[in-house]
Amino acid sequence: MSEVKATLKCKLKKHVSIFEVTDSHFVEKWTKGIESGEKKVLLSKLSPDLSRTTARSGSLTVQLIGGVIFLVLTAIFFFSPIQSKIPFLSVFFLALSLWSLFRSFGNVKPKSWTIILNENGERIAWFINDDCNPEEREKFEAELISSIKKQKEKATNN
Repeated sequence: MSEVKATLKCKLKKHVSIFEVTDSHFVEKWTKGIESGEKKVLLSKLSPDLSRTTARSGSLTVQLIGGVIFLVLTAIFFFSPIQSKIPFLSVFFLALSLWSLFRSFGNVKPKSWTIILNENGERIAWFINDDCNPEEREKFEAELISSIKKQKEKATNN
């Protein structure tokens, strides 16, 4: 069994990913509820260049528009004759609008990812930087890059 040189644990709600660098492999272990999996890749097959990207959630605009629509419906029903017949309809739409707007505020801040690529530039693994401890992530990335370079040198010398 290879010695683990560096470990990174990232947690997003019920999804936990653990990334490890051993002497010869990059290992990704994940669990989500009762499901789990593991992937091993030789370090010599990875690119030492980590890719980074930043983006907002694609559903942000839909959530904001939905919240505003429900807020407008709240005002319309509150001041309409329907309010006397169905008194809690405007309260219902107010609750929906607040829920939709509240959910969208969590997605306003852009998230940044670190992407681990193979030699061909294909994505092998990725993690959201905010889901990990920053110091642990920096150490892990440095060790991963160093180990990949060492394995590539070893492969070219053989």
